[in-house]
Amino acid sequence: MPASTQTRGMLVTEIIVVVLGVMGPSIGVALMDLASRTVTGRQLSDPFILFMPGHDQLAVALACVYLAIWLAAGLVVVVYVLLRSGETLRTLGLSLTEKRRDLLLLLPVGVLALGLQSLGSHLPQAGVPAGTSYVPIPVPAVYAVTMVARSLQAGILEEVVVLGFLITRLRQLGVHPLLCVVISSLVRGSYHIEYGWATFGPVLFGVGMALVYLRSRRLLPAIAVHAGYDIWVTFQNYRF
Repeated sequence: MPASTQTRGMLVTEIIVVVLGVMGPSIGVALMDLASRTVTGRQLSDPFILFMPGHDQLAVALACVYLAIWLAAGLVVVVYVLLRSGETLRTLGLSLTEKRRDLLLLLPVGVLALGLQSLGSHLPQAGVPAGTSYVPIPVPAVYAVTMVARSLQAGILEEVVVLGFLITRLRQLGVHPLLCVVISSLVRGSYHIEYGWATFGPVLFGVGMALVYLRSRRLLPAIAVHAGYDIWVTFQNYRF
């Protein structure tokens, strides 16, 4: 329901605190990576993945603990803010009560979001010469655990914050649905800006996600598609 006049200021503050508090570090890393690609032509090492040659199992365990803490901390912030107004994660459409509907929504979410993303992903990436073919990076097989954990963490946290929470609060403020799609997609693009023009890929991915979410009000299909896509990309970028 639209927010009352008395709560509009509080809702705007919540949007700023949650989006910047949870996704701010990722936005900062993306900006630094863009600067590195543009100036030096080299990508920053992934700050979310810890490599410790000779101590691979320890590196994977530490990285997974770090990702779990980051995920839990972000969800705690969202849940706390929701509880202040008598809401829960169910308000955002995150629950296990509509499994059949969620399964049926996987197809439209995947087709629309990934179909739109493919349009933007063909644009040139920052710091990558045209025609460059990507060679998968060889890493020990145990790091696949870290990569999958990272994909799951990103899928859950990003969709809860940038899709569910942000769009729900914007709609409660009376923002037009199409403008909600634009704002949510641009926020998603902000922490992928290191791709340069190819950032339009994640932005259009967000457009597809937001359009289906506004109609369905269900988060699990978006989380599943996002995490599944990230896992697929990981196994294209690394040779375990």
